[in-house]
Amino acid sequence: MFSTFAPMNKYFMKQVCIFLLVFSINTSTVFCQTDFSQYSTLQSNGAMPDDFKEATFRKVEKELESEDIELDDQKSKVEFLEKTRYAIDDLLHSGDVVYGDKVSNYVSSIADRLLADNAGLRSELRFYTLKMNETNAFSTDQGIIFVTTGLLSRLKNEAQLAYILSHEIAHYTEKHVIETFVWKKNQRKWKNWVGRMSVYSKSKELEADRLAIDMYRNAGYSKDELLSTFKLLLYSYLPFSQTPIEIDYFRTDRLYIPNSLFPDSTFEIKANAFESDSLSSHPNVARRKYAVMDRMDEIEGSWGEFVNFHGEELFNEIRNIARFETVRTDVMEANFGKALYSIYLLERDFSESFFLDRMKLLSWLGLYQYKSCSKIELTVLPDNDLEGESADVHYFLKKLNRKSLTTLSMRYIYDIRKKYFNNSEIQVASSYFFHLLRNDEEFKLSNYSTESFSTYPDSVKKESIDSLNFYSYALSDILTDSTFIKEFNNLEPTKQVSGHIKIEEKQRRRDRYSSYNELKIGSKKLIVVEPRIFDYNRHGRKYVKSEKLESIFSECIESSGELAGVETHQINKRNITTESYNSRSILFGFLSQLIQEQ
Repeated sequence: MFSTFAPMNKYFMKQVCIFLLVFSINTSTVFCQTDFSQYSTLQSNGAMPDDFKEATFRKVEKELESEDIELDDQKSKVEFLEKTRYAIDDLLHSGDVVYGDKVSNYVSSIADRLLADNAGLRSELRFYTLKMNETNAFSTDQGIIFVTTGLLSRLKNEAQLAYILSHEIAHYTEKHVIETFVWKKNQRKWKNWVGRMSVYSKSKELEADRLAIDMYRNAGYSKDELLSTFKLLLYSYLPFSQTPIEIDYFRTDRLYIPNSLFPDSTFEIKANAFESDSLSSHPNVARRKYAVMDRMDEIEGSWGEFVNFHGEELFNEIRNIARFETVRTDVMEANFGKALYSIYLLERDFSESFFLDRMKLLSWLGLYQYKSCSKIELTVLPDNDLEGESADVHYFLKKLNRKSLTTLSMRYIYDIRKKYFNNSEIQVASSYFFHLLRNDEEFKLSNYSTESFSTYPDSVKKESIDSLNFYSYALSDILTDSTFIKEFNNLEPTKQVSGHIKIEEKQRRRDRYSSYNELKIGSKKLIVVEPRIFDYNRHGRKYVKSEKLESIFSECIESSGELAGVETHQINKRNITTESYNSRSILFGFLSQLIQEQ
């Protein structure tokens, strides 16, 4: 694994007191230039690889009969195969992995160059893109190598990616996954288990670094770019760029924001290449870098000069795709402070991007909802984590009180709605926001002035700005928009009862219940998304039995539907094509936003 992040522990979502819209997305053609003004998320293309199609228990059965997994006893072999195969297959079908897309194909093309003289090894490897903002790449003993969009978004050039891929290929060829499993299993009775595991893991990381150097050099990549990879690793937790954000970025012709809401100085970046790694599973960055430098000094002969073998233009396009994906991921995971800073960075080159405007609208919608629920701390960084230029955004958002943040959300969403008045997606999202405001007891249009700060002399502004309710003057043009005011006032206030359910809706539900048939389905169509069954004993989850029970359960759903005269549609990994896989991934993205924080 190239970084210190654990990819299997991602699937937490923030508590959802918000409503975010994930609209239908058309698959983009992989081979044409990406249109970032109308960007659509990465989707899979082409034939579905066998990794995604075959049942997991079938994979386990086949590999139990093979000699590829070198473990001392059958019990250990079963334990290893079940735990790793089910974990990887869960990830493959999480909705966050794509194949055959432009990014995955680009990564594969670099592997082609790295292994140009080793066709046998190349044929064993498959490369997939993982839509995750952590900076990471990792390999499996099956020959699958995942590269995250978070990592790709931070790259300086292709050469850095070539070295990272070389590192992961080395983990695969040296069977580090299997060896680590055996070591951990044998060390369970050791009192200093954490320390022992740390030393072992460090040795494997350093070994993969050394082996990667030769592969990288033989492919003709530049010696000068190799060590820069460790700088990328050191700052991997920060945004993909460090650019100061101007206060005027948040201001508009109608909205003046006081300087007092922003910090007086830049927050220090705390990354330390020499940080103690005594209890870490990875050696610190400095240790890895010095080990690589020692190996580089041992190598005799010339190095290549390639920095972007496949061209700088293609590299920049791939990196921009990854950066757009980081915005989408942050919005979906309710990391709105991070999303707004990334949007700011990207707008410098893509000022007319509809995608970025849509993400900005959803970010301010989400911020308003979190603030309304007194949960703003869940969507911006805590004080102890504020570092670098992006910290200004989080500082600013936390300084805004309830009324000022509501006003800013209103200002930005109204302007975006006006800009894309004929776009149905924008209209649906903004209408939802206005409906929320209509039911917000703390928001009254009558509390806002019909005059703006532009009517006041600069001297008055500078002397009085901190003592005035600056937001009171931010909606003056909206108050004179008769069409909008009429629409807003016509929004029916929601009558709420406990549980936030309308009285009328509660009665309608009772009426529907009375008309249910004997099976209590109450519908002629039924969509079942990924039915799961887990079977446990005292030793834990029984993976194979659980999967087989899921298959039986799916068959029962189909037969029950036929008996009840209900048209059933199952969305799961057993009856899937590339097209349905993409649709399922979008659906999972929406459903993941509805999961409460655990």
